[in-house]
Amino acid sequence: MDEGTGNSWWYPYPFLDPNGSAGGYGSVAIRVGVLAVAITATASVLVGISRRRPGPAGGLDLGRGDAGERSP
Repeated sequence: MDEGTGNSWWYPYPFLDPNGSAGGYGSVAIRVGVLAVAITATASVLVGISRRRPGPAGGLDLGRGDAGERSP
């Protein structure tokens, strides 16, 4: 029992509580799906940005398979 509200259920985040919305578990599933899509989209954008940036000047050219030798 949640001592703060007196409810017999407790959820750590309000968006996970099916009792707090009219849609019940269906609305919780939609919220979790939207959250998963948002996290995946954010991660994809960050990975894309990191792959577009040029490497450090004078860094290793690991794409040539030259066992770590410096580029000319």
